[in-house]
Amino acid sequence: MSPNRATTPLTSHAPQSESGLLPRWARFAPLVLVVLGLAIGLPTPGAYSGDVFLILSSMIAACVYSLRAVVWVAALKSVAGPVFLLVRHLPSDGRHAVVDYVALVVLAWATAPLCRLRLFLRDQLLGAQRVAESAQRAVLPPVRSVHTHTDGVLAEDLALVAVTRAEHAPPWGGAEPAPP
Repeated sequence: MSPNRATTPLTSHAPQSESGLLPRWARFAPLVLVVLGLAIGLPTPGAYSGDVFLILSSMIAACVYSLRAVVWVAALKSVAGPVFLLVRHLPSDGRHAVVDYVALVVLAWATAPLCRLRLFLRDQLLGAQRVAESAQRAVLPPVRSVHTHTDGVLAEDLALVAVTRAEHAPPWGGAEPAPP
């Protein structure tokens, strides 16, 4: 074991929630897009629909949610789609409504492999990060904390050095002469 491990713990081994890294709006974006798609799709005639927002919500869910949540979203759209299709759009625009539904279901289920790919690439990146951190810990000296009670004293010392240098600077603004 490296002697540096006690002073500088590895940070990548700590469990990190992926949702904690995202902005709050990103977690709610798929839900907002589903509501927007329904709000546009319900009152409009059959030729106009909010299917684009429903498809976009699936794509964003693949980037934001876990694989289980993406599968749940796809299953919900697969079940709710025929109800929405039969109640609202099939009587007015039959063929286009069926094509929209098939596209919605295919793209909703296509997001599951995309989510799986994202999770796989994230795991590979975390593994490489752990290896790099371990290599750095083995080669580099430990990082000491600078945040101590002497920070104020250190700042005062640096200010004193700057004032002293300014007082001993040559009047022409050139570099200081080298000490003998």
